[in-house]
Amino acid sequence: MLRFTVLFVAQCILFVPGGLQAQQLPSLDVIEKAVTFYADSISTLEGKFEHRVISRGKSPGGPDVIKMEDRINETTFLADVVHGWRKLDETGSWLYSWYSTDQKFVDRSVQYFDGNKACALTHHFLESPVDVEIPAGAPMFLNMQPHDLTDPVFGPWFFSARQLRGLSGRGLASLFQEKVVTLDGEEEIDGARCVRITGRIQGRIYQFWLDPDRDYLPRKQVFGPESKEYEQQMLVKGFKQFDDGSGNLRWFPTSGVAITDISQHPYELLELKLNPVLTQDQFMIDPETLPPGVQVHEMDGKKWVVGGRQDLFEQLEKQRDKQDEMMEERLHKARGAIVTSKKGEPEVVRVTEETFPWIQIAMFCAGAMLIGIGVRTWFAHRRNVHDVR
Repeated sequence: MLRFTVLFVAQCILFVPGGLQAQQLPSLDVIEKAVTFYADSISTLEGKFEHRVISRGKSPGGPDVIKMEDRINETTFLADVVHGWRKLDETGSWLYSWYSTDQKFVDRSVQYFDGNKACALTHHFLESPVDVEIPAGAPMFLNMQPHDLTDPVFGPWFFSARQLRGLSGRGLASLFQEKVVTLDGEEEIDGARCVRITGRIQGRIYQFWLDPDRDYLPRKQVFGPESKEYEQQMLVKGFKQFDDGSGNLRWFPTSGVAITDISQHPYELLELKLNPVLTQDQFMIDPETLPPGVQVHEMDGKKWVVGGRQDLFEQLEKQRDKQDEMMEERLHKARGAIVTSKKGEPEVVRVTEETFPWIQIAMFCAGAMLIGIGVRTWFAHRRNVHDVR
């Protein structure tokens, strides 16, 4: 009777949901099917995210030091994660200058990559720390580049592993296709049971902690060269479900942080649409469509001005130089704000304007008074000695 009872209890534990059987490690084949299914269900992305850059290392010294955590990059984006096309528009980005605690200015850079070539359209400040005549948001330069200018940005495509850092246009599913993935076991991340896998390709190591309850999306990624000269991490803190365009809900990372050896990059997804219809021409800009006066920098080093209006560009450049001079003048007033810590490392103390040096004047006056008292005492002493004689 006791033997029968033990067997019955064991069977209940194995087959009840949440029992030991439910905790068995999924096979690599099961994981591959789930990752591949997710990759096949999401091909394009559109939305907006916010990210910061927070320095983890020593800030360089100098009067132009900027505390990067005071910069907010609010970026609208288009991404074709199948072809690796991306467009990032930093219209809502802003930056506090290191010499001001309350006056921010806004710049704008639109970056394109169509899988073959890249470009960046730089605008004048949408808001400026000084008053100038340059039209707000006026495009100034278009730089054509052979390499992807959007790759350094830790965007949603990286947090979801639909694309991988260092492997242009390739995602987690491609590692399974290359048969370079091993199953390492399981581990708990932020209270969630995850399966840990490793992929080795092109001299690089990629480790993932995948959450089976979140469409096998990674809660953690660690990657870098096999030599382990450095490692980078991406940690996901939040997920949310989105309609994939066909009525089905897919999980997607909505918040997290990327960590490098010198900086942290907090990330928050503000808006997302899955599988919008996108075409390749949305990921490149035709220079001829830009306003006259914009200077174009070709990949071969040639420069030319849209519409042949060199006069407009020179006028804009003079106004920009005037603005730089005005900013430099304000910056010069605040250069005394750089102090040295006890460790001998430069620290930045931002100020709005140069303050009147009351403390220095008071110390000077006190010193002058002490010197005066000392001189009078000496003369009095000399007089007394003379009278005695």
